[in-house]
Formats: sequence, C-alpha cells, structure tokens
Amino acid sequence: AVLRETQAMRTPSRNEAGQELLKEYYNQLYFLDQRFFSLHRSLGIHFHWYDSLTGVPSVQRALAFEKGSVLFNIGALYTQIGARQDRSTLTGIQSAIDAFQRAAGAFLYLQENFSHAPSLDMSSPALSMLVRLMVAQVQECVCEKVILNMQNNDLNVLLQAAQEAARVSDVYSLVLQAMSVPLLKDYVPFSWISMVQVKTHHFRALAHYYTAVALCDCSGEEIKALIQVHTRRPEKLNLHDPEDKRRLGKAHLRKAIIRHEEALRLHGVCKMLRKMDILQEVLSHAHACSLEKYSEIDQEDDFCEVAEAPEIQCEVMKNQTTFSEILAEVFVLHNLKDSVSIRHSGVTTDCAGSAAALGPVPRGGPQHTRALPTLQATILI
Repeated sequence: AVLRETQAMRTPSRNEAGQELLKEYYNQLYFLDQRFFSLHRSLGIHFHWYDSLTGVPSVQRALAFEKGSVLFNIGALYTQIGARQDRSTLTGIQSAIDAFQRAAGAFLYLQENFSHAPSLDMSSPALSMLVRLMVAQVQECVCEKVILNMQNNDLNVLLQAAQEAARVSDVYSLVLQAMSVPLLKDYVPFSWISMVQVKTHHFRALAHYYTAVALCDCSGEEIKALIQVHTRRPEKLNLHDPEDKRRLGKAHLRKAIIRHEEALRLHGVCKMLRKMDILQEVLSHAHACSLEKYSEIDQEDDFCEVAEAPEIQCEVMKNQTTFSEILAEVFVLHNLKDSVSIRHSGVTTDCAGSAAALGPVPRGGPQHTRALPTLQATILI
C-alpha cells in the first residue's frame, strides 16, 4: 500500500482512482504528524518539491510543507479532471463544475492556512489567482449549461445566456487582474494570460450577440425584460418601435464583432493557442454568426444616427456555490473523511507547458514536482 501511494504521488492517474490514492496519502500524513512530528524536535527528514511552473526546487523539514504540496496537487488534479469532461452534455458540464469547485476549495484552503511559502506557486497571490481562475471556469460551465438548454430562440433563455456570458467575461477580467500583480506578472505563463484575455473578449461578444438576437425576435410585451438586461436604459430609443429595436440590436452586434475580432487577434499572437485548432474553429464560428446576423438586419438605406449599446447586466445564479460552501467541503477533507484535490509529480498540462524540474536535485528525502493546474482550452458556443 505504501509503494502504491508513493507511485500515486509520482504519476497519479487523472481520474477519481488517482484522486483517491492522493487522498489516502494526505490522510496518512495527518496520522504521521500526530504521532511522530513535534514542534520541539526535528526528525531530520527533508521534503523536496519543485515549483509547478518554474521547476525551481524547495526543501523544508516541516511536514506541513509536504501536506500543503499534496493538497495543491489534489487541486491541480481536479482541474485536469474538470477540463477533460465532455461539456457537450449536461452531465459532463455538472461534473466539470463539481471538479473546478473542489479545486477552488483546495487552493482557497491553502491560501487561508499555509504561510511562509517557499515557492511562488504556493504564495498567497498565486493561490488567490488560482481560486479566481477556478471560479471563472465554474461560471463558464454554468453559462454553457444555459446555452446548451437554448431552444428556438426563447427570449428568457437568450437574455439569461447574455447575462451569464457577461458574468463570465467579468470574472475572467478579475483573473487577469490577479495575474497582473507585480509578483506574478512575469511568472504566469503567457499562454494562460492569452487564454484568459481571449475568453474575456469572447464571452463579452456572446453577451452582446445574444442580446441582439433577443431584440430582433422579441414581441412588444417583452420590452421590459429587454430593458432590464442592460446596465442602463438605452438612450434616445423607444424599444416599442421596431426600427429602434433593430438599431439597438445592430449596435450590440457591432460591439460583438469588435470583441470577436479582438479575441481572434489575441489567439493569433500566442503560439500555444494557435496549436489549438478547436479553439480557432469556435472563435471563428462565433465571429461568423455575429457577422451573419449583422448582415441580416443591416439596411442599405440606413442613414440614421448610430445607436450606442449599453453593457449587459451580469447574472448571478441563485444556486451558485459560495466560498463558504467550498471551504466546508475542504474542511471535511482536513478531518480525514473526504478531500478536494492535490498536486502530482512530473506531470505537464495542456496549456501551461512543462512541469519538469530545473537545476540540481537535492538529496535526503522524497522528491516531487507540484503539478500545474489546467485551464480548459475549449469553449462552447
């Protein structure tokens, strides 16, 4: 059993079986801490770990360092499980939501309880960024669930999709802010930053696109809902007038197209993202949909003043898991009954490059690489 758990630390399978082995190891560390480790004496055991992004080695005698690194790997493995789900089905989306929430819980618990980090990936700013990134991916999955349920351009679903997409764009903007703090701006991989920027623009474009479709297809009785979806009332427009509705829809599509083009531009400047053909297809298809809708409602003799489209009011799901609920799950792990997710040794991720170690390998104890959390690369339309 000990050999099996040691192997799990080095090359855990990216599924629940690998997750269970990691949890077992974490639990054994708890018992070891209670039985053999004391604040007043050292056993002379050194724990060696490598930074998940740079590969720089860190060594500490404290068992808390080993436990923290293992818990980080639990979070990282959950991100990989979440990113591998089939999000073209409601079941797959829900599984991804669950995995990303658990990853957020692990990173948040570390941020609140692990101090004096010897490496950047376990510093408070890095863990805060990872928590925001996981929450953003949860919100993205929630938006995908709404879009997947969309049928026959139902107004309420269109407006909900627009608000959810706006929410996703906003939370990815917060992730970008967290990545831009002085300690992290030269540390976070360029591919991660580029992906977050692409998603920020892509989902803002979708918010304007779905609002435009709703404007073009709604009836007079539904005007109130259309007004409420905006952050402010559209100026100089009477939405009971079909022509004004068309003009506002056209303005939203214009904003959508600009955002789509910026997402495509950012995608093009990142070598890693250019290798993801499916991402290119999704961004291009979304851009084409907005262009097609714009051509459909555009009129050659349209000489009216160009309307200004307000931003979209964000939607917050009533049943969205809160940080308190996420933390409650992780505390169950801390009590040796369940867990969220941890890091594993020598594993690379799809978007962020290699976790290979750099520099000489210290001697005298277990040596592992903390795994990189995964940023899901595919986007649904």
